Order: sequence, then C-alpha cells, then structure tokens
Amino acid sequence: MKTDFSILDVSGETCPIPVLRLKKILKTTSAGDKVKLIATDPNTKTDVQRFCQNGKSTLLEYSELAGVYSFLILKV
Repeated sequence: MKTDFSILDVSGETCPIPVLRLKKILKTTSAGDKVKLIATDPNTKTDVQRFCQNGKSTLLEYSELAGVYSFLILKV
C-alpha cells in the first residue's frame, strides 16, 4: 500500500529528539509534502504542537493509541 507521506518513527526517543529529527526531515522535503511522525514520549504531543505553530508546518492529524502518538504534519 502506497502512502502520500513519509514516515518518521522515533519510538523510544525522548524529548527533544523527536522534534529535532522532525525538523531535520522537513528540511529535506518540499512545501506540500507530509510527514507522519510516530512517537512514544508523551511530551512529544506538546512539542510537536509548538513546533507547528512556527508557521513552517501544519499539524493535520493527531491520534494516540496505547501510548503511541501519531502526527501527520504538512510542510508549508
């Protein structure tokens, strides 16, 4: 199954590594590209929301299931 986004799995990593790795991958993508971030650190929820407020990316979707946090982020 083909997806229309890149997947960045940072499960097991703790703050600030998930957002730093997200920032790094977004630097290599073009406007309009999407990245799905998968994390297990609860602090990631707040960190990603803050990161997306900088105006260079938009949080499209967020979900949590059994301690796994999933974010779909659009680079603008």
